[in-house]
Amino acid sequence: MAAGQGEAAGASHGAASRAEWAGFGLLIVVAAALRFYGLGREPVWLDEAYSWWAAHQPLGALISLVPTCDPQPPLYPLILKGWIALAGDSPAALRAPGAAAGVLAVALLWGAARAISPAAGFYAAALLAVAPFQVEYAQEARPYAIVTVAFALVLYGGLRVTCRGDAAAGSSARIGVREGLGAWVALAAGGALAVWLRNTAVFVLASLACAALAWMAIEPAARRHGRAVVAVTLAIALAWAPYVPTYIAQARGVVDAFWIPWPTSEYVLRELGLVLGSPLPWVVVAVAGLFALGLAVLWRGGRRGAALLLGCMAVGPVLFTLAASLAVKPILIARVLIGIALPVCVGIAAAIARLPSPARRMALFLPLVAASLYADQQLLAQSARKEPWNAIARALAATPDDALVLLLPSELELPLAHAFGQTQVARAMRGVPRPFPAPGLEAEYPTSRCVPVVEPEGLAGLARAIEGRRTLVLVRRVRDVYDPQNEVPALLARAGFAHVATREFASEKLVERYERR
Repeated sequence: MAAGQGEAAGASHGAASRAEWAGFGLLIVVAAALRFYGLGREPVWLDEAYSWWAAHQPLGALISLVPTCDPQPPLYPLILKGWIALAGDSPAALRAPGAAAGVLAVALLWGAARAISPAAGFYAAALLAVAPFQVEYAQEARPYAIVTVAFALVLYGGLRVTCRGDAAAGSSARIGVREGLGAWVALAAGGALAVWLRNTAVFVLASLACAALAWMAIEPAARRHGRAVVAVTLAIALAWAPYVPTYIAQARGVVDAFWIPWPTSEYVLRELGLVLGSPLPWVVVAVAGLFALGLAVLWRGGRRGAALLLGCMAVGPVLFTLAASLAVKPILIARVLIGIALPVCVGIAAAIARLPSPARRMALFLPLVAASLYADQQLLAQSARKEPWNAIARALAATPDDALVLLLPSELELPLAHAFGQTQVARAMRGVPRPFPAPGLEAEYPTSRCVPVVEPEGLAGLARAIEGRRTLVLVRRVRDVYDPQNEVPALLARAGFAHVATREFASEKLVERYERR
C-alpha cells in the first residue's frame, strides 16, 4: 500500500460520515431502550441490597468494613453514594448508573471497532447493544455494567494502538506514540478503573499483557511501543496499589469460603453460553467459530496485533478463571466473564464486515440480531426476575405493629429494609443469630465474613431479643444452610412460641409466623 493510501485509510476511520453517525444514533437509542425498559419494576434483591447498604456507609467504612462484607472493590459503592444523593434510592434510581454504563459501553465499542473499519464498528456495537446478558446485567445495581465500560476503554485504546502499528496500516505505522496519546490514556484509565471495580479484572489485565508480549514478539515494529506499555503498566499498578492489601484479604476470604460449584465441562459451557447469548452448547460453538473466523480475517489482513488483542482478551480471562477454579477455589461464573463479550463482538463484526457483498453481510448479521432481540423480549417480559421483597414487606404489614421480624441469615435485613422504605411498612427486625453486619467471622457460606451461621452457643442474644414479644415472624430460605439443624425454631419453641402459619414466596423465601402460647 502506498503512503498516501495508508493515510487515507486511516483518515476514513477517523472521521465518521453522516450515515455512520445516523447508524450510531440508532444503536444508542436501541441500547438505551433495552436497558432502561422496566428498570424500576421489580424490588431490589439481595445482591443489589448489598450495594445500597454499602453506599449508605461512611466514607471510611467503604475502605474498611464494606470490602469485608461484600467482596468487591469500593469504587462502585462510592459512585452509587454520590448518585443516591442526587437521585434517591428507588429501584430505578439505583439501577440507572448501570443502565447508562451499558449504553456507554456500546458507544465505546463502536469507537474501538472503527479502528478496524467503520463497518466493523457498526456491527460490533449493534451486537453488544442487543446482547441479552449485557441487557440483563445493565439492569442490576451492581458494578457489572460499569466494569464493562472499563473493558471497553481498554479495547478502545488497545485496538487503536495495534491497528496503527499493524502491517495493514502501511505508512501510518510510523505515527509516533505522542500522536496516539489518547489511546494509551484510554488503556491506562480502563485498566485502573477495572481493578477498582471488579477483583477478577486482574485476569483481563493479565490477558492484555499476554497480548502485548505476543504482539511485540511477532511484530518487530511494535517493539517501539515497549516504553509506552511499561508506562501504562506502571500507571495501573500505582493506581491500584492502595487497594492491594484489601484485595489480598478478600482473596483469602474467597479461598476460605465460596459457593460457586466445581467447574465441570458442562457447567463451563453453560456459563460461557450465558455470556455469549444462550446456555445451549451449540450456541457457544457457533459463536466461537464466528469469532475464530474474525480473528483469521484480521490476521490474514495484516492486523496481527488486533487479532492477538481480541483473542487474548476473549480467551485469557476464561483460562485464568478456570485455572484458579481448578487449582485454588471455584470462582467461574458467567457474570465474572461479562467482559469477554466485547472482544467477541468485535471479532464477529470483523468477520461480517469482510464478507464480499451487503447481501451476505446482512444474511449473517440480521439473524444474530434477531435471535438476541427475541431473547431480550423473553427476558424483559418476565414478571419475577428478582426476589419479591416488596410483596414480603406488604405481607408483614398484616402482622401486629409490635411484631418482631427475624431474618435468617442476617443479610436478609438489607433487602427487607429497602422494601420497607419503598412500601411505607415499618416493623422491628433483627438478624439471626446476630444483626448484620458482624465482621471478622469465619463464615462457612457464602463469601461474606459479616453473616454469622447459627450455633447453639451463639443464640443467647436472640433469646434475650424475643423476651416479652407476643408475635414473631421468621423470614428465611427454604434451603437453609445457615441453620441446617433448625436450632432457631427449636429455640422459639422452648421460649413458648407456637408456629401458626407459613407462607412461601418466589425465590424460595419462607415467612413463618409464631405466636406466644
